Amino acid sequence: MPANNQERQPCTILLPLFNGASFLPRAVANLCEIAGPGDEILIIDDGSIDIGDQEIEILRKSDPRIVLYKCEHQGLVATLNYGIDVASHELIARADVDDLYAKNRIQLQVDFLTRNPEISAVFNDYTMVSSSGANLGEFPSAISPELTSFSLFSSQRTPHPSVMYRKSAILSVGGYLQEDFPAEDLALWIRLVQKGKIASIPHSLLKYTVHSSSITRTKQDLMKKKSLALRKEYGLSGNFNQILDSAPNLLAEYAGISHRNMRVLFFLEDLVNFNYLTSNTHRKNIFKLIAKQVIQRNIFLIIPAIYVLFMKIKRVFFLNR
Repeated sequence: MPANNQERQPCTILLPLFNGASFLPRAVANLCEIAGPGDEILIIDDGSIDIGDQEIEILRKSDPRIVLYKCEHQGLVATLNYGIDVASHELIARADVDDLYAKNRIQLQVDFLTRNPEISAVFNDYTMVSSSGANLGEFPSAISPELTSFSLFSSQRTPHPSVMYRKSAILSVGGYLQEDFPAEDLALWIRLVQKGKIASIPHSLLKYTVHSSSITRTKQDLMKKKSLALRKEYGLSGNFNQILDSAPNLLAEYAGISHRNMRVLFFLEDLVNFNYLTSNTHRKNIFKLIAKQVIQRNIFLIIPAIYVLFMKIKRVFFLNR
């Protein structure tokens, strides 16, 4: 059982803020709801021009757990690094102003990292939604450290605002790097994997909002270019033979876990991406793995495949409106 909020290790919830006034009241209410009595809600305002000093002061006084710094505009990478530096606790949960979190998010992630001291960062399942709340797809995570690190080849199942990480681990790999923006999160996960382990938990704890002013939309082309270069370098620099060899056993661990077939399906997508990014170097092993899973799962993969395809079409329609 997870530790009681009164007993567990406290954490910092880090919220970088830039011109998010329209989302801020909802976000603060949500974060106050999910935070424990000893947690810190750390808001770093990166020179917002849509929030006045009076609103800032009201916000600061609304809950004793809120710690707010107002800075000159420096950009997301510098804001995040500053937040990590001034965070009061070793465990840091990332949050974005336009997203919403399940009540048990902090509890489950703190409990997981407490029980698994070798893990540097933990992610979770999530739902992508539009600004109106329309469902744009479920994204079940990879769970084990091996498959979570392998899922970076698709880079959609380790969303930035879902992560909780150890401050010491982030500082040990140099924090976020400006040169990696707007794929600074993927670059950080890769550096963490090269030095330690990341994992995820099979609980949907995040509603990830995509809208016209989000970085995901405004920096889409640059993000794709940066992400592709990072994933190619990652694929060519690592030895993934052990993961490929142990994949059947790791996938068998999905038995009894929600969205089992969709998790397998996403792993097959990871394999296809890995094969492309490594110029078909492992194509024989990958073909055998995919063929075995398709034969084993057979009809059970059809329904999640149709769902994933439908949601991809729905996202394309939404993102290009």
